[in-house]
This record gives sequence, C-alpha cells and structure tokens, in this order.
Amino acid sequence: MVIRMRVARAKEFGLDYKPHAGIWASTGRDVIGFLFSSNALRMVKHQFPVETVRQVAAIQDAEMLALVHRPFSLEGVQNANPVLNAVDSAPLFFDSWAVIRDKLRGFIAQNRLPSDGVLVIGDTSLERGWSDVARAAGYLSADRYFEGLR
Repeated sequence: MVIRMRVARAKEFGLDYKPHAGIWASTGRDVIGFLFSSNALRMVKHQFPVETVRQVAAIQDAEMLALVHRPFSLEGVQNANPVLNAVDSAPLFFDSWAVIRDKLRGFIAQNRLPSDGVLVIGDTSLERGWSDVARAAGYLSADRYFEGLR
C-alpha cells in the first residue's frame, strides 16, 4: 500500500519511481519543492514553452521555485510564469561555492522549505553542483525530467 502511494506520488511529480524512492531513502521525506534553473526550463523571452508549463503546472502539493540567469529579469519571469511560486537570480558562473551555497540555502529558506525536501532540476554541470551545496533532496537533469517533452 505504501509503495503504491509513493508510485502515485512520484507520477504526480512527473518522476519515475526510482529517483523518487531514492530521495525518500536518503532524506526520509517526500519532495515538497522543485528548484528549476532558467536553463532547465528553456526560457525564451521570460517564458518557458507551453509543454513545459503544462508539466510544471500539473505538479500538486509542491512549491515551484526558479533561479534565472541573465539577461532575464525577475519581475518579467514571475509575471510571465504564474505557475512559479518564487523567482530569484541564479548564482553567477564565477561565484565561489560558498556564495552559491548561501544564495541557494537562503532562497530555499526564504520560501519556508527545508533544503532536503527540494529537488533541483538543472541543465549544466554547474547547476548539478547546486544540489550538493544546498543540501537539496537531489538533482535531475532537465533532459531526464522533461524527457517526454524534448
């Protein structure tokens, strides 16, 4: 019964059971938030593709956070994508890991989420490191998360 509930929950998130179960095993909790990079969302002119919006909007009972890279404006991204609960600027490429850690943990805490309940969805090797420094629930590449759409 518990496994069936977790399989259903993973499906609600657009995840396969295996990564979802791995998060449960490593953190002892369910995913309660997603942190997307603007690269992962394939943003163009402050908005991400309709198919991506549908998949993100289908996620229930989880916070949707996004860190956006330049040249996107925070206000423009938030206004164009109401499915996102919070938007902030992404760490810069040349920021130290300590600065990146503080930025990510601060953004997650500001949204009243525990880091180990947030799954990072990124698209670059630098964004893969976000999960580790933030002590997040885990990391999935955008290709893997959105594989049915791309």
